[in-house]
Amino acid sequence: MDFISKIIQGFHLFTNQVYIPKEFDDLDRPILLHMSDTPEEIYPYLYKVIEKTLPDYVVHTGDFADNLKMEMVPDLRQRYKEAMKGFVRKMESYPIKKVYYTLGNHDELWDIIHHLNRGDARESFTWRLGEYNLYAEHYYRSGLKDVDFYFYGHSFDPPSHQKEGTQYFNGLEGLRLISLRDGKVFELPYPFGTDGFRKMDRNYHIL
Repeated sequence: MDFISKIIQGFHLFTNQVYIPKEFDDLDRPILLHMSDTPEEIYPYLYKVIEKTLPDYVVHTGDFADNLKMEMVPDLRQRYKEAMKGFVRKMESYPIKKVYYTLGNHDELWDIIHHLNRGDARESFTWRLGEYNLYAEHYYRSGLKDVDFYFYGHSFDPPSHQKEGTQYFNGLEGLRLISLRDGKVFELPYPFGTDGFRKMDRNYHIL
């Protein structure tokens, strides 16, 4: 992304708008969107990204309402149920071929599956799309073989990296749109304040 595009993108982020640089047009379809650990406060931004980019697939690697730390505060369960009803139904309303929801430590399967239509929710996924073998779960672990793209979340550690032929994508760092035809990756930042809404900092300290 050139300097002018970065300035424009920064202005849009400051005003909670979505700016898609022209480089996105170079991505060949099908396209997969990866997101993770998404607080309710950024849902409108995520919806705008989907509406502007129209991904063919979405992978969410857990903690779907990350402002609600249910593992630590179980009394938030009813509020979480309401959040999931709105979020999953909204995701299912888009012309996405499939949404893959991997469960995080603050998620409850039974509060999600009732709203699924074209999506699927489980602890992890191993599957093939386009030209690539994919794996997704909430937590990072090494040692998997025959995986081209590994999607995870939960912590900023480890950051995204490449190792032994596998590209590891940490979904806390930002949104990624990936061509399943040639593997080209396009990155978009989360809006300002996302880590604060997550109640965490870049060292994964709960605030």
